[in-house]
Amino acid sequence: HNHEGEEKKDNVGGAAAKEAAVVVPKKPLNGYMRYVAEIREAVTAEFLGLTGKELSVKFGEMWKALDEDKKKKYIDEAKEEMTKFKEQYGDAAFKHAPKTKKKKKAVTDKKKDAIEVYEFLNKLVSMVNDPSISQFISWSVPTTNDSDEGGIEHVGKVVVLDPQGLQDNVLGKHFKHSQYSSFQRQMNYFGFKKKMHKDKGKLNPCSYVHEGLGKEPSSILTLRRRQKGDKESAPSEDAATGEESSGEKRKEPSSSSAEDETLKKRSRR
Repeated sequence: HNHEGEEKKDNVGGAAAKEAAVVVPKKPLNGYMRYVAEIREAVTAEFLGLTGKELSVKFGEMWKALDEDKKKKYIDEAKEEMTKFKEQYGDAAFKHAPKTKKKKKAVTDKKKDAIEVYEFLNKLVSMVNDPSISQFISWSVPTTNDSDEGGIEHVGKVVVLDPQGLQDNVLGKHFKHSQYSSFQRQMNYFGFKKKMHKDKGKLNPCSYVHEGLGKEPSSILTLRRRQKGDKESAPSEDAATGEESSGEKRKEPSSSSAEDETLKKRSRR
């Protein structure tokens, strides 16, 4: 029973709110707008070539040139209409509902990824199309399959002739970073395979090939970043020799160090 009583109260409150809400019509036109409404059809027919914006300018010029007595007629009529409007609807006619701020839609991870994808690939296209830096990075379309440099017939590739020069002179102008290793990491994310030209090493001449590319550099923009579930592409040729190229080798744990760790664990117990 209590629930029924609450529902009745809610219904009564809702009905009262609906009765209190008065639908107010639009305010009457001012003198100028009354004049425009009267001449709009005739002026539009006379000046058929004018755009909406140009017609508005024309109306303004005609209103300024209008005789003061004629202007007064439209102004007085507008005042009379406004007086009647106020008497009928009172102060409620001039109260505006508070504007509600529209919530900005949160940028999803997918959209963020799309923005990042476009940004990197767009800059990559810009670099390979720039003849002033072709000594560092360029675009090439092999006419035959070139196994030595990983070329695929009629499929474009990104050629980096001078990785060190690219790092020192170009990358910093296009990206927040200037490290060649960061650039190469991005290329790997998009499925490019790095093919060394002659000598293996991280900063030696190489080509980046991708089966999804076409003849034009713009085909780069069709690529997408590899997702977590995607199978990783074959490692770059210098990946297997990364330790040698950097001059460092992984140290295997010695048997003595393993024994020391065992003794420490026993002493803690």
